Amino acid sequence: MIASFVTMAQSQRALMEQLVRQGLWACAPKAVVARQGWDFVGERALYVLAVGKAALTMAAGVPAHVRVSAGLVISPVAGEVPGFDTVVSSHPFADERSIVAGQSARRFVEAVPADALLLILISGGTSALLAEPRGISLAAKRAVVDAVMAAGAPIAEVNTVRTALSSLKGGGLLRACRASVVTWAISDVPGDDIGVIGSGPTIIRAAPDPAGQAIAARYGVAWPAVDIVPALPPRPHDHASVIAPRAALADAIAAQLSHPQRASLDGDMSAVAARLADQYARLAVGAWLIAAGEPTLALPAHAGPGGRMRDLALRLAILLDGQPFAALCVASDGADGVGALPIAGAFVDGSTAQRGRAATLDLPAASAIAGSAAIWHALGDELVLGHTGANYADVVLLQRTATSLA
Repeated sequence: MIASFVTMAQSQRALMEQLVRQGLWACAPKAVVARQGWDFVGERALYVLAVGKAALTMAAGVPAHVRVSAGLVISPVAGEVPGFDTVVSSHPFADERSIVAGQSARRFVEAVPADALLLILISGGTSALLAEPRGISLAAKRAVVDAVMAAGAPIAEVNTVRTALSSLKGGGLLRACRASVVTWAISDVPGDDIGVIGSGPTIIRAAPDPAGQAIAARYGVAWPAVDIVPALPPRPHDHASVIAPRAALADAIAAQLSHPQRASLDGDMSAVAARLADQYARLAVGAWLIAAGEPTLALPAHAGPGGRMRDLALRLAILLDGQPFAALCVASDGADGVGALPIAGAFVDGSTAQRGRAATLDLPAASAIAGSAAIWHALGDELVLGHTGANYADVVLLQRTATSLA
């Protein structure tokens, strides 16, 4: 019985992967940038800085007819874009490469002539890729940020803390910029708040220190003594916009299906998994559910290797054991968690838990320590997309199927 179910599951997985790959193609950052209006450049010299997990693909989207005087890409992966220099930095955790990248970005911005135009392309991951701590060591800054993240803080709170500890974030990158600046961002944050995306290096905010300190205190994290920096002056001639929303990938997948139901992945991981299971129970046979967002998880003291989407898939395997369903849990950038080979997520269905038991795998124990990586590797259900060059919300694509193990 399991063998026949696995054969059907393989066909279901292939369909779901095709839907995801087509969705990634439809919302590719290169195409998003290319289809923007470019008349705003006029006769001014144009300088372009691209930072984030989608930096390479966003920079590649600058049309060939647009003359770029100088360009700089700061990315977590190596690559080449004609007309651009490239700096490889660190993600998801800032290190000394992030310091070097921050210095490179600041020098680039400050060198742009006052009568030129600076276009800055921002995507998620910028917070780690650019680092310039405010009078504290990088290790001290990371200790605070990592502790807040491990406590399960949502990304908006994490980036508020980062901004309060940084000289580059919250508009600080432009402190000595003489040129007019246009910022285009693709979103990976709730509400598509451009000041939260990548911690808003070009978006001047009110002093974030009290908010950052209050967030850290709420999670029991000690706050270091940081340098006080002067408030940034207003920049009335700058313009900033989100050119692709957080839900872009989910929307692109939904466009390929007939009336799929939608859901959110935001909130505590356990609550998100329970919510998806409840919504699944109300689906008709053959109906689709597309959920997007970023679940949060307070990591246990001895957490195992894994990632949000693989951990969520494991919880679905346990909650929907033996039920007629299939789901693909996907990190849009192709990297769910940390690892030498980027794993984008996992495929899960009604047979997963039973196959795990047959292989003497303890799914509940792995879930308890957020250590899903070994389970999916052993079952052969890891999703590998490579570095997609995109960075939107995580996505779960789920269908109620006609066949059950029961």
